[in-house]
Amino acid sequence: MATTFLFDLGNRSNYLLSVLFLLLYSVCTLSFAGSYATNKAIEYYKNGEYSRAKSILSGTDITNDPTATYMMGAISLVYDEFGQTSKNIDNAIYWFEVSANLNNPQAYHALGRTYEQRWLNNRNLDDYEKSKINYELAINNDIGLASSDLSRLVSGSKSNLNEVDEQRLVAINNRTYLIAKSTQPIESNSEPEDPTTDNPAVVDPGDTGSQRKTHSKKWDMQPFIGFTVNSFTIHGSDFTGTDINTNMSIAFSGSSKDKGSAPGLTGGVFINENNKMGFSYFSGKEEDSSIMTVSVISVYIDHSFNNYGIHQGWFLGGGVSSVKIETDQTSLTAAATEDASGLMVRGGYEHMFDSQLYLEVGLNLHLVELDQKFRGTGANSNIEIGSTMNVSNIHLSLSYVF
Repeated sequence: MATTFLFDLGNRSNYLLSVLFLLLYSVCTLSFAGSYATNKAIEYYKNGEYSRAKSILSGTDITNDPTATYMMGAISLVYDEFGQTSKNIDNAIYWFEVSANLNNPQAYHALGRTYEQRWLNNRNLDDYEKSKINYELAINNDIGLASSDLSRLVSGSKSNLNEVDEQRLVAINNRTYLIAKSTQPIESNSEPEDPTTDNPAVVDPGDTGSQRKTHSKKWDMQPFIGFTVNSFTIHGSDFTGTDINTNMSIAFSGSSKDKGSAPGLTGGVFINENNKMGFSYFSGKEEDSSIMTVSVISVYIDHSFNNYGIHQGWFLGGGVSSVKIETDQTSLTAAATEDASGLMVRGGYEHMFDSQLYLEVGLNLHLVELDQKFRGTGANSNIEIGSTMNVSNIHLSLSYVF
């Protein structure tokens, strides 16, 4: 019955773990595609979480998405690759032009403002002309704010120019750029929505006193539900043999470790950025003697250290477990059931993905001890073998966060 358990998961457990990892990889890869990534990026952007917004868009093919490319332009004005708040105008122009080429009218307006900002910085008439062209494109595509922006651009254009540049400026201002409207339909007479409206990165260049808003994310409790794969061990010690007729007992040293694997369920709620509360359940038969079935249900609360992001890193927790061990009848022993409840401690690594998936790998130590009895049958019915048993398990869980 007893074998040494060296945390070798065994053939069955390894197979289940491999399947789970394969499913995790496939689901996570697919979940970053399309409009979901764009909508999450807009949400992160409006909350001031520019790093997360850029990360989710960078992991997705956005080359044919006018909104996503517009968002990358807006993010470039407030966040660089080193995580600093910095305006990367060249990168912003690149992404706004991609969005404009995908027939996004808002991108013309953003290009007008971005080129105007660069014109104000370096007084290069090429930037002035490009700003004017894009403002007129935006006006021609019914972007109402572009009219006042164009008026501001032209009225303040003559300062600090030499005679040659003044002549070129006059020529640019006298030129009307008749460019066809975007082929993208604009519903009713309303101005197309700017996804950055609640937190504009494309700041009005004429508003020197305006400051970009930065919101702190308000954490709402988020429930989760998922499934687990468990590799468990039944630890036995303090063995005794008792003759029930004479009440004579003998103790003998030794220990046993019977291992098995089992699927299970998990669920709970993320209380805040650092804590979650949940439950887990699994039931399975050990695979050494194949006569004991263990069932464990636990309720716990964890603290997340957030080493790499919100609910991304190591966690430590504890709670209460109810453990039941059922022994099958054999030719030598009768069937028996023992159960008890007690404390448990747990810890491991967690990772919450932007795709609303949550991965957890951990170790659970159930501190409750069961006084397990193996009663003989037939000619040995007066013999009873006793052992103190407890259970531990390694778990891998994949959950969906609502």
